[in-house]
Amino acid sequence: MALPNVTVSISDGGIGVVEGGGVEFVLVGTCTSGTIGDEQTILNVDEAKTKLGQGPLAELAATVVQIAGGPVRAIRTAGTVASTVSDNTPPAGSPLLDISGSAYDDYEGRVRIVKTGSPNTGTFQYSLDDGRTYSEETTIPAGFQLLGELKRDSGLELGFLDQSYTAADEYTFKTTPPMPNAADLVTAYAAISGSATSYSLVTIAGTFVSASSAATLFSAIDVHMTNMENSHRYAATIMDFGSDSPVDDVVSEASAVTSRRISACYGAADMASSKPFAGYAQPQVPISHAYAARVIADLVSTPAGRVRTGALTGVGGNSLTHDEAKQQNVDQEARLVTARTYTGRSGAFITRGRVKSESGSDFNEISRRRVMDLASRTVDDAMQNFINSTVRTIAGGVIDPRDASKIESDVRRSLRGALKSPKNAEGTPGHVSSCVFTIDRTNNVLSTSKLLATLSIQPLGIAEFITITVGYAVAEVVVA
Repeated sequence: MALPNVTVSISDGGIGVVEGGGVEFVLVGTCTSGTIGDEQTILNVDEAKTKLGQGPLAELAATVVQIAGGPVRAIRTAGTVASTVSDNTPPAGSPLLDISGSAYDDYEGRVRIVKTGSPNTGTFQYSLDDGRTYSEETTIPAGFQLLGELKRDSGLELGFLDQSYTAADEYTFKTTPPMPNAADLVTAYAAISGSATSYSLVTIAGTFVSASSAATLFSAIDVHMTNMENSHRYAATIMDFGSDSPVDDVVSEASAVTSRRISACYGAADMASSKPFAGYAQPQVPISHAYAARVIADLVSTPAGRVRTGALTGVGGNSLTHDEAKQQNVDQEARLVTARTYTGRSGAFITRGRVKSESGSDFNEISRRRVMDLASRTVDDAMQNFINSTVRTIAGGVIDPRDASKIESDVRRSLRGALKSPKNAEGTPGHVSSCVFTIDRTNNVLSTSKLLATLSIQPLGIAEFITITVGYAVAEVVVA
């Protein structure tokens, strides 16, 4: 026999979409510190460093608390997808340089020889952000030696041969960090589902190695999100969708998956690190990090692409690996979140806060998803107060209108406080245009032991397209 409970069914398709702050947030990913599966509260950048160490999760947590403020929660995952080092090719005629170790994050590495010489004579600098910043000049070590600072900060090791290295020679390489697979994410979502906190937004840190692997994880995450909704946990997930992959691969893989609760992103950009170290101050990070920080900082009803909010903090518009304003194919064809530039404005902006829902879904924008989840949490909590309460009935076993009105009044008060009274980003009252809550007065409560209710929400409109007619005109002459 089922336990007494409230069942919330979220309907979709009701508004006819035509194609053309006190909330808890949790971040998930790999890092070097903390216990796998444990929830860590991060209040500021220093705590991101001390509790999480290095890696995508630490970088994301530092970014979010720097931009949106704390607290946020962070859950470390295992990194079954191993770290890699690639593209290590020496300059022609130069001795080899061994790059090894297990990289903590995505690094665009450069080792620049400053002074010609062999070990103990020559000098070098290194960069992990593609030469945007460099470490201090250091003497080339004899043999294979660990550079304490480099190993501590990045997990990497450099090995020089007993040969002469030439000034101005530059060695380049790329790394990827350990990343979670589907099984690793099971542990994280189990912690989220079992938490005492009802989270409204989950963000997965880092860049997935390919669009194909991202699509596989997307489908697994969608199952977790559906299970959470069925357990009265209303949330969305932000994730990368293989931003290092070619656009055609991304569009192909993305076209095969949909979810009303996942906002997947494509693209990367140079972004000022909130936790820099020697040679790593302006790394290239997935746009999902800046997007998550923007969504967390915004009110629930604010579209992520709202231009008046301003450019994405710390993101250089010229550094976008995919600028939707110049390559208009991922936002529309793949229904993924991208960044773009605007003529005459500096910086980068979110194109649209896409949710990877099916065509025609009401939940095509992250603000629509968040508002509906806030409404669901509010009405769920308010109606739980009436579980196992008695109501008067009239002929046919239906609820007495007096009791129906009393319940409606109580629930509407909660909905007003959450949805109608707060001011939105434009400074006007309401995260919605209207919301109507009613108790069904035709259902036989005596025979079914059920109260049936409906919450209908009209969302705020989003001015995505603006058309202006400009021209000369002859003013009408007014005769006195």
